[in-house]
Amino acid sequence: MRGFGDLKTILAFPICAAGGAAAWWVGIPAPWLAGAMVTAAATGLAGLPIKIPKAATTAILILLGLQIGESVTWETLHRIVAWPTTMASLVLTVAAVIWAGYLFYHRALGWDRATSFFASNPGALTLNLLLAEKYGARIERVAIIQCMRLFFLVACLPLLVSSFGDGSALTGRVDIETSILGLIVAILAGTAAGLGAERVGMPGGALLGALIASAALHLGGVVHGVLPGWVVIPCFIVLGMVVGARFQGLRPSGLAGMVVPGTIGFLIATTVSAAGAIVATLLSGLPVALTLLAFAPGATEVMLILAFALNLDPAFIAAHQVVRYLILSIVIPTVAEWMNRRSATHN
Repeated sequence: MRGFGDLKTILAFPICAAGGAAAWWVGIPAPWLAGAMVTAAATGLAGLPIKIPKAATTAILILLGLQIGESVTWETLHRIVAWPTTMASLVLTVAAVIWAGYLFYHRALGWDRATSFFASNPGALTLNLLLAEKYGARIERVAIIQCMRLFFLVACLPLLVSSFGDGSALTGRVDIETSILGLIVAILAGTAAGLGAERVGMPGGALLGALIASAALHLGGVVHGVLPGWVVIPCFIVLGMVVGARFQGLRPSGLAGMVVPGTIGFLIATTVSAAGAIVATLLSGLPVALTLLAFAPGATEVMLILAFALNLDPAFIAAHQVVRYLILSIVIPTVAEWMNRRSATHN
């Protein structure tokens, strides 16, 4: 039976690749990722299971980290002087996103406090679901809302961000493919750094570790050029499958009932995040397309891949997405425990 499941996963790849190709043909930004994700979600809901082995996912993230790292140049690092201002704006924006979402789910929809809180958190999905179950939240609601948030981000964010800019926030990208020797050196260094980052618990460790290694190799002049398309495109497709596969196991009836709350919650989170990004742009002078993606309430790995696909500064976006994750890692358990004690005191 397991082999049959694996066979279905293998068969799902060309189906999702076709979805990516269709998105590319239509001209959707980040087509291979978004197209594969939409197709994977549809096939998953239709009953075709997609299970990507963890080792394969890690390998894909390492390769994508190498690709993103190619784009880090000395010019992009000059923007570090503006980071304290945008970081401060990010902290306030994350707090505003959580509060606005909580008010919507708790006050407008009448959901209990725990479910409302965990549904409103913009990221840290694994931690969110674990604590949601621990503190008695409606886990199915939290899971669906969080999956919908990431799905909408990948589907809609490229269109929103690309409407604000043409990728001028990133400089120095070259289109010459790296040599076979350079590819081997990059893969070896990226694998060591990615696995090391995962071991020490860095958020998005496989991708970020490889990104740092790749950036160092390119900044130091050890490796030149970019990963070939025959390596990169399948990685985008598989990552789209990983994101879309999160809808597996969800009952269509339960999902249908969450469409309106999930959509409104996503619009609230995106609007607040966009407002924070615009304020950061006004204070720092950085392009709004760049701050929009840096402040986006989505998974660190996915946002970094969108940064590359949209030709935006990966170093800036990586730093802000990691900080957002760290903020959530502190806020989620702290607030959850405070709410639990407050509820116990009132009862």
